[in-house]
Amino acid sequence: MKRLGITMMVMVMLFGLMGCASGSGSSEPTVAPAATVQEESSQPRYKEQAVSYPEGQVFYSTYDANGNPLVYLFDTKNYTDQHAAYEEYLYKDGQWEKGDMDELNKILEKEQIASLSTIDKDSSGQIYGLWTDLTSGGNTKDSFAMYEFTKNKAIKRNAALYNGDNMLYQYRLLGDGKLCGMYADGSISVRSINDGAVEKELGSGYATMDIAGSRVFAVSQSGGSITEWDLETGEKGHEYSAELTNQGVAFCQDEEENVYACMENGIFQLDEDTNKLTEIVNGSEMSVNALKGSSEVMISGLRIQNGVFFVTYLLSGENSREYKLMSYAL
Repeated sequence: MKRLGITMMVMVMLFGLMGCASGSGSSEPTVAPAATVQEESSQPRYKEQAVSYPEGQVFYSTYDANGNPLVYLFDTKNYTDQHAAYEEYLYKDGQWEKGDMDELNKILEKEQIASLSTIDKDSSGQIYGLWTDLTSGGNTKDSFAMYEFTKNKAIKRNAALYNGDNMLYQYRLLGDGKLCGMYADGSISVRSINDGAVEKELGSGYATMDIAGSRVFAVSQSGGSITEWDLETGEKGHEYSAELTNQGVAFCQDEEENVYACMENGIFQLDEDTNKLTEIVNGSEMSVNALKGSSEVMISGLRIQNGVFFVTYLLSGENSREYKLMSYAL
C-alpha cells in the first residue's frame, strides 16, 4: 500500500507533464484566460449524472477506440513491491464489463515492472504503458520509459519521448505504431513510436492538444484560440476563437463529424462557419464548474455516444488523486 501511495503521487506529477495545460517552469506551456466570448445557444438543458466506477482504487480513466469509458484499477490482491497488477473495466450499455488483464499482468510480473503511470490501447488493441522511476523524481531521461506490451514481453519504445531535450508533454496513440505528441516547448508532431522518426510537424507555441477523428485541435498558449490540423495531410485548418483557462480542455467528434470541446465552463460545438464555439451544455449544469479556477482539477477526456456526452476529470491533491466520470443527456 505504501508503494501504491507513492505511485499515485508520481502519477499526479506525470499527469501535470502529460495531460494538463498549466505549469510553473518557463519551458512548459501555460494557458491564460482570454477575453473572447463564446456564443450561447438555445439548446435544451442537459442533465448531469455521475457514473460510478467499479469498486476499488482507480488508477487511470480513459476511453476505448469506440468512445466507451474505460477504467483501470489497481489489482491490490496481486500488486507487490516487485511488480504492478491492474484490472480493466469497460463501460458499455450502462454497465461495467470486466476485461482480461492476465496477459499484461503476467508481463509486468515477468519483467518486474513495479509501476505504470498510464495504460493506453491504440485502435488495433495494442497496449502501451508509461513507466517512471519512483526514486528519481523524473530528473533524467532514464527516469521515464514507454513500454509496448506484446508477445509476452515489454519492449521499451523511448525514441518518441523527447524532441531534443524537450520531454513529451501530451500524447495520443494513432495506431500503426504512431503517436501524436506535444512536447514541453509547445511543438506538436506525428512520430513513429519505434524509432521516433517525425512524419509530420503540426506547428508550435501550443499549451495543450487533443485528437477528434482525423484532426488535431491545439490550444494557443494565450488560451484565446484553437487551431485545427489535419492528421492525414499535416495541413492547418480552421482557427477558432476561444476562452480557455488552465483547467484543461478535451475534444471529441460525433458520427456526423461535428467536433465538441469541453472545459469547466461548458461543452461547446466548434462552428466552422463562424470559427467560434457555440454552447451546447452550460457550465452551470456541470459539477466541474464549481471548481473553476482550481489548480486541483483537470479535464482529461470527452466523448459522445448516441447524443450523450461523457466527461472525465481528475481531482488531485498533495497525496490524493481521484477521477470523476460524468454523463450529460437531454
